[in-house]
Amino acid sequence: MVKFAINENVDLDIIAGVRLRNPEIDMFDVRDVGLGNTDDRDILTWCANEGRILVTHDVNTLTDYAYERIRAGESMPGLVILKNAPIVQLIEGVLILAEASLPGELDNHVTYLPFR
Repeated sequence: MVKFAINENVDLDIIAGVRLRNPEIDMFDVRDVGLGNTDDRDILTWCANEGRILVTHDVNTLTDYAYERIRAGESMPGLVILKNAPIVQLIEGVLILAEASLPGELDNHVTYLPFR
């Protein structure tokens, strides 16, 4: 199963909903490891070192930084952008990714939820 890091801008109800539906999913808030108010590039680097896919609402800067890492040949285990949608759809999307993706399958990909 893939592992997630949840950016500090993600609604805590999404985290709670995913955990309620599947408590086995390996995910936590970046603030839980002291990365609150940390530069987005540093968060992506930490996620790469830990093999964690970053889940965020930040489509503006993190998407650019993720593609910068890919172009530079740096590790990027994946970025999931949560778009403006009902929380239940976002929870379902994270659950689908977590339960149906193999480790490494989302490397160097930016995925948008809900799926298009």
